[in-house]
Amino acid sequence: MDSNITSGYFILTENCNLRCTYCFEKKTRAVCKYMSKETAFRGIDFLFQEAIKNQTNPINITWFGGEPALCPSLMSEMMDYAEHRAQEKKKEVTYHLITNGTIYNEQIEEFLEKWYATKGKNVTIQLSIDGIPAIQDKKRPCADSTRQSSILVKEAVAKYKQFFVDHEIPEDNLHIHACVSKDSLPFLYESYQYFTRELGIRNSKFSWVIEDVWEDSDLEIFSQQLGLITSKLCRITTNRKRFPFKHFHQCSGCSSGRKLVCFDTEGTIYPCHRFFFYDKAKRKEMELGSLYHETSLNEEKRKAFIEFRDESVTNLPCQICIAVNHEYTGRLDRMPNDFSVKFMSIINQYFAHFSDVCEKRLTVEAIKKLESRVTKLEEENQELRERIEGKADLAHT
Repeated sequence: MDSNITSGYFILTENCNLRCTYCFEKKTRAVCKYMSKETAFRGIDFLFQEAIKNQTNPINITWFGGEPALCPSLMSEMMDYAEHRAQEKKKEVTYHLITNGTIYNEQIEEFLEKWYATKGKNVTIQLSIDGIPAIQDKKRPCADSTRQSSILVKEAVAKYKQFFVDHEIPEDNLHIHACVSKDSLPFLYESYQYFTRELGIRNSKFSWVIEDVWEDSDLEIFSQQLGLITSKLCRITTNRKRFPFKHFHQCSGCSSGRKLVCFDTEGTIYPCHRFFFYDKAKRKEMELGSLYHETSLNEEKRKAFIEFRDESVTNLPCQICIAVNHEYTGRLDRMPNDFSVKFMSIINQYFAHFSDVCEKRLTVEAIKKLESRVTKLEEENQELRERIEGKADLAHT
């Protein structure tokens, strides 16, 4: 299995302008640190070091937080430095921003302009938004209680979207990721409609809050809501990528600790961002190293991630988060509950139906195009025969 590190999450700040009720970062909220330019550059150097050592390409940088949109200057400086190193070492770098979609100001626009000038249309942004205004404000309230995050989202997303339109960046490069909690589950279809109709974002993906307190009764609600979404999709598109949930027939883990690492504001290295946001005692044992030590990675600790196999969890369909597994059970391969399997079974059923409808519609469309082409060829052939017969008549006269 490929264990060469190619990707890094940079926690630019632990600060955030929201206070999401289910946020796994709450344990670190007491001290809101910011990453220094030196630490950020050391992280970039680390990724280049790995890429050169293992002859891998491209290098992937994800800006994360807290809320990374609070740090536009640092992101800009990181891009300048990474591109300089890329030119020097003949490597390619890709960038990805994960933001809560509430901040769009002059500094952010300047940063986006630089991103576009540097990478062209390869600007990709994930907006973390949970749903309709009532759900967004309940689950993702502002730190400033006098403000509503749903209003901030509507204003900022319109500007993000306009930037993408003005620069002809593919619309799917601006996408929404929504967390489905027990509270938001009954509004899943309504939220999906809100994303497409009100916010104008067609590429939206949902995932459930694994550690929420789920019950079997929630599965019926989920099936009903996903059924409405699937029915809608069957009427309007044959693009399977529009399906709003990941779907698997076996377990699907991630590249945490194998191809991916995370750098916190102090330069400590973790397998991924979720491990950093453990409580302080557990977090320490998940450290893989530091950007400020000569030996960057503890390969003995990393061994557990390199040797981890998705199939060791279960042979049933599921979407796992090994960090959540470890936090709640102490093991990478043991899930805290079986709702991932139950949710995924429902998802797979609806995706199979949607996929089948897409296939049939595409087949019908292909047949219609073929019939149209045959008709046109027959008409052209008839015209050719008439011309030939006309010439023959002239030859006889």
